[in-house]
Amino acid sequence: MSVHKAADRIEERTRRQGAKREEKRRQIAESALEALMIYGCAGTTLRDIAERSKLSLGMLHYYFDDRRDLVVYCLRLYQDEFMARFERLIADAETRDDMIATLATGLGEAVASEAIVNRFWYDIRTLSLFDPSVLPVVNAFQTALIDFGRRIIARLGFPESEIELRFAMLEGVFRYYAQREIVGTGAGRAEVQDAFVRTLTLRLDPPTRAAAPGL
Repeated sequence: MSVHKAADRIEERTRRQGAKREEKRRQIAESALEALMIYGCAGTTLRDIAERSKLSLGMLHYYFDDRRDLVVYCLRLYQDEFMARFERLIADAETRDDMIATLATGLGEAVASEAIVNRFWYDIRTLSLFDPSVLPVVNAFQTALIDFGRRIIARLGFPESEIELRFAMLEGVFRYYAQREIVGTGAGRAEVQDAFVRTLTLRLDPPTRAAAPGL
């Protein structure tokens, strides 16, 4: 066997081992996400995650350096799945009305059906204010959400000057109804979807300058 062929085989074996390890990390993270969403970031220990993943603590440490490493990986996994879902959701929207209706329906569904998921997101956002180790990945997710929101709002034809405010309004409406759903005082799905539609279609007139006295 030539030196080049031997090197290729070693490289291929290393690649397969890396892929298997990454798949295992992903499987563990999916189980860990369930625990984090149920118990919260602060209330979930590595033992909870190990039990839910049916792994020993030693095996868990083999795949992740520590709890922070696992939490960060879980958030990135959650981010990828969340963003991919909404990218697919709006991909086929052709008109402005289609886009608004599709987005309002998707956001309303996320509020009504994913209270535990939303609680996890707001939990880890709060945690990041006190734990600098998770702040970079939370900021990266927030930036991805803002970029996504900017693209959507721009496609709806709003002027550049309104984009930041529109996104802030949309996020505020989502958080308001998501929190109500989390604490058990949720609104009806139709009301939530209508709130998103109105937020996306509300006219934002620039403030008028008051006339000077005596004019």
